[in-house]
Amino acid sequence: MKKKTTVSDLIIGLLYILLFVAACVQLRNQLLYTPLWSHLFQYTLYIILALSLAYIILTGHLIRNKWILLLLLLIGYELAITVFFGSAANIREILQDLLTWPLLSIVFCVHFRRHQIPDYFSKITVIGMVAICLLSIPNITEHLRSYGRFGAVIGPVYFVFAFLPLVYLTCSKKTAYLFSALATAIMLISTKRLGFLIVIFGIAASYLSEAYILGNIRKRIKETWKRIVLLLLVAVVGFILMERYNAGILDRLASLSGDGGSGRAKIWETVIENYNRSSFFRKIFGHGCHAVNYEMSFSGRHLYAHNSFLETLYDYGVVGLMLIIYLTFMLIRRVFELHKNSSVLAPVLVFTVPIIIGMGVFGYFFEQTNIIIPVCATWGICMSADARNRDDLFTGKRTKKHKG
Repeated sequence: MKKKTTVSDLIIGLLYILLFVAACVQLRNQLLYTPLWSHLFQYTLYIILALSLAYIILTGHLIRNKWILLLLLLIGYELAITVFFGSAANIREILQDLLTWPLLSIVFCVHFRRHQIPDYFSKITVIGMVAICLLSIPNITEHLRSYGRFGAVIGPVYFVFAFLPLVYLTCSKKTAYLFSALATAIMLISTKRLGFLIVIFGIAASYLSEAYILGNIRKRIKETWKRIVLLLLVAVVGFILMERYNAGILDRLASLSGDGGSGRAKIWETVIENYNRSSFFRKIFGHGCHAVNYEMSFSGRHLYAHNSFLETLYDYGVVGLMLIIYLTFMLIRRVFELHKNSSVLAPVLVFTVPIIIGMGVFGYFFEQTNIIIPVCATWGICMSADARNRDDLFTGKRTKKHKG
């Protein structure tokens, strides 16, 4: 008998579609930089927030889950600090960046604790990923031609790898291999060193994780080497193509540990100096939402810290930073739990760890509802569901589809 579709099922379906819509709109927004696309992105996030709140209200309860409690604590603390210190952040930024991604993760965690993943998620993922990959091309072209607007135009291209965990979760192995190769190629072409390294480490971690949870040692070794050879082949071909067209990717990768002209070192130094001049109370509890962006300028421009952990330290103090570090620790601990249970979710969740570390140390992540959108949805699913095989995760029969 076919299961009756409920309102909560419809909301989850809409939210999953909106993950990809938000990414596509942001790609156009940062390319064209017009009020129309900026407002479309804002309204997409508002709809995601409204649907998340509607789901929580309609279901009438939150499961007792440490992940959900931590996210609620994070929301409450950041809101309290922002209101108490009278942060310059406006209501739009508070709604978008403080509430949206944590509530989205909570909703996915609540729903997939009690429900299986719909089969149609696979089709949405493929269509969404194709759209994101195609829409990335104009941004990359603009970036290579004029280096964009201080690099902002290339930022949303990171959605290409941010959605890969959901590809691994919902699609066949062949589809996952295809999009992994595409993501690697796109990061190489974009000359984004950070993005390239995140993709390489994420794919490697995921493939090694999948090999580990296979039945016997011999099969594990065989599958591990197959994945390593495939990954190296993609990387080598990409390097050859990039060097042939003089993109200088090798030089840029070699300079990742330094500033490399990005200005990060000067920004970090400024943020640390301002933090050290703060009162003891502010060091412990912070300055409020987006305080770095509003209180400091770098070469005449107001920017974020280019380090999500440092940004959190200044905005929300030692307490806020400890919450984010504990969140990261909880996710890593969950990876080990899933490995112990030989769960198919382990290779999915482990991919998000290089994203957290890479974007957390060298980019924007926790402080904005942006690249974190698909990642927090992945967290929600993996922090609640648990399954040894894919058939336990999905509605309908998917065994043949996932033999890949």
